[in-house]
Amino acid sequence: MKIIPSESDQNQFLQAALRYVRRGWLVMPLHGIAEGRCTCGDLGCDSPGKHPRTGRGLKEASTDENTIQNWWATWPDANVGIATGPESGFFMVGPDGQAGIDALAALAQQRGSLPSTPRVRSGGDGRHHYFSWPAQGGIKNSANHNGLPIDIRGAGGLVVAPPSRHKSGGTYEWEVPPQEAELAEAPAWLLEWVRSGKGTRKKRRDKETNKTNQLPQASHADINSFNSFLRTDPPANQKLLLTVQPDRTEVETRAIAYLGRCPPAISGKGGHNQTFEAARSIVYGFDLGPETGFALLMHYYNPRCLPPWSETELRHKCSEADTKPFDKPRGYLLAGNPAPEPNNSFVRTPEPARSSQDDIEALPMPPPIPWPTLPHEALHGLAGEIVETIAPQTESAPVAILGQMLVAFGNAVGRGAHYRVEGDRHYTNLFLCLVGESSRGRKGTSRGRVMQLMSQGDNEWCLNCVASGLTSGEGLIWAVRDPIERKEPIKERGRIAGYQSVVVDDGVSDKRLLADESEFAQILKVLQRDGNSLSPVIRQCWDTGNLRTLTKNNPARATGAHVSFSAHITRLELLRLLRDSEAFNGFANRFIWLCTRRSQLLPDGGRALDLSPLGVQLNYALASARTIGEMVRSKQASELWHEVYPRLTAERTGMHGAVTGRAEAQVLRLSMVYALLDSQATIQEPHLRAALGLWAYADASARLIFGVEVEDPLPGLVLAKLQASESFGMTRTDIHNAFSRNIPAAKLLEALARLRDRGSARCETNKTGKPGAPAERWYALRTNELNEQIASSPERQDSGGINSFNSSIRRASTTNGEDVVTL
Repeated sequence: MKIIPSESDQNQFLQAALRYVRRGWLVMPLHGIAEGRCTCGDLGCDSPGKHPRTGRGLKEASTDENTIQNWWATWPDANVGIATGPESGFFMVGPDGQAGIDALAALAQQRGSLPSTPRVRSGGDGRHHYFSWPAQGGIKNSANHNGLPIDIRGAGGLVVAPPSRHKSGGTYEWEVPPQEAELAEAPAWLLEWVRSGKGTRKKRRDKETNKTNQLPQASHADINSFNSFLRTDPPANQKLLLTVQPDRTEVETRAIAYLGRCPPAISGKGGHNQTFEAARSIVYGFDLGPETGFALLMHYYNPRCLPPWSETELRHKCSEADTKPFDKPRGYLLAGNPAPEPNNSFVRTPEPARSSQDDIEALPMPPPIPWPTLPHEALHGLAGEIVETIAPQTESAPVAILGQMLVAFGNAVGRGAHYRVEGDRHYTNLFLCLVGESSRGRKGTSRGRVMQLMSQGDNEWCLNCVASGLTSGEGLIWAVRDPIERKEPIKERGRIAGYQSVVVDDGVSDKRLLADESEFAQILKVLQRDGNSLSPVIRQCWDTGNLRTLTKNNPARATGAHVSFSAHITRLELLRLLRDSEAFNGFANRFIWLCTRRSQLLPDGGRALDLSPLGVQLNYALASARTIGEMVRSKQASELWHEVYPRLTAERTGMHGAVTGRAEAQVLRLSMVYALLDSQATIQEPHLRAALGLWAYADASARLIFGVEVEDPLPGLVLAKLQASESFGMTRTDIHNAFSRNIPAAKLLEALARLRDRGSARCETNKTGKPGAPAERWYALRTNELNEQIASSPERQDSGGINSFNSSIRRASTTNGEDVVTL
């Protein structure tokens, strides 16, 4: 009799391997890591901990559990490998290190978000995204795909799986485990990018080959260490060009300088040819590829063109430049200091004489992005009356009071009023996050005033349906769970005659829940935990209200849940945590992000307010709203909706586009709440204008928080220079000189301003004793400094734990006579 050890007796590698084969994935043992070296014993091993222990390698990958047991009984310390391709049903996209992660994020921002799918954090701090194998196949293995630090593993490939060890001492860990997210289909744009491009194919390991006759293959780490690698990519004319490629940062810097010397394209003066030549020089001549080439052309060439090219046109030029045959070898501009070739079809404008504008120390820094303003239309009806009554007696921002009032009322209404969009129903549950520059915005006091008023409208809802402290998807489901039944046997004379359903938990009858998360940073940290199910459950709350997880031991589920969110966070925490979590894709655009800040000081607090008249109106509006079912738009509102719909659904780029990707749905839900506050089942034009006004503020807030443009590579290049300077820092002149003064001073200052605004760099001003302005010295802001800033903020020292972001109302008239409320 063969004794199979229990899971608790099995080592972690064997446990993981068995879980993978039960999913139908082909598994094999790999050499492990011992004392920082590969267990194969080869001191020069080029794939430590990543190549098979079995003699026939991938050909022996198996789903047989007995084979798996025998393998790990023989090699208990073996890393776990999974064969990719149609046999296992998935392929892998693997950004290598932070550079690869940033590159993949930039692709997603430009072309469309990535779906939630199993994802691994590699031991080298890269990522492995698993996608289901497409029916058409056609995915090969590639390294540095399309010139980016992103690896592809397709047919005949291999991935190292958790909990394998890495030579760096780290381990492979699941960020999104397969039990939380099924294998997702790769977006069409990603499949096209994977299939159409090319990279460096991995050489097979051959122990029989005389290694002294081979050139060593450089890993990504080697490339980064020595800032060069041997390139043997044959050009179109089949002649072999052997060059040493410089560090990519240096190449991009030189390419930017080259573009600065290229004449711009002007319509009617050979603009198409001019732009194509510029694109071919960057994409093909500097060998930066179509993606990086597009980003550089978009930022450093297109603004000078008359008229500027559209993104689609410029992308087409870059793609054509990458694939169209050319009589020069790829990378021909990497050597020397090339200048653009003259184009007789364009008469270049003479360069102006150098002036004080070329002095980077004398130029003013670009101002921060302006604070959003709230259109007066957003203060419509009862919601506007509430804000204008409370605002003078609180330090809270009017937009914070307004947002929390709409969220609270929309949740208290419940799961009755709805609006149909094709086969889907939209309800009045909203997700709101108030974002302040610091913790001095007084976020929580706006909530206190709103809850004081809501208690007069529906005290039972305040007592039973408002909660905080979410830590898992299972906990959220439990708060709004359905009755739980269990089948139990019916016994007759000691024998089972049948089964009956027995209710073991009555569930929750009131499915309304307002998650009041004053420490939203804690939620974002929870989302980063391996195996946590909170993110997909929160998305289910917004989408359908039907909640469940795939956890085997969790019988709880919820149907018709009416969950809303009211969250608070500082901008610094948000940028630090949201970018590092999987929440950014598909999670953030379900929230309405509102910038808030304190606008008045009330040392003794605001005076007490008699809110009972407003409470009576609110009670009546709630009672009326609960009798309403399907909602519709009036004729005037429909005409306005048709007018604004193209703008709401227009494609947007960058982080701003990612977090505002549900603009039309958010405006719809806001307009429903405004109508219900007026006790109406029909959305009128003023209700839609009110929703559009608040969304305009939210859209401007997202621009301020996350930025709007396609990612510009220059801030990253400047940040790399600052990081290299470590604690010494750099003056403006130092930075200018670091780029050989090839980057225009104004562009460098824009990059510094971007780093300043997103909290990646700080500036210290020192008196030099010389005439003129004080000298600035810039430093890269490290993670520990960010943590210190957050830890030292007053929010962490507030004994009451209630903080809010506020502002007073200042009215100004526009040219057309409309009032605008400025925060």
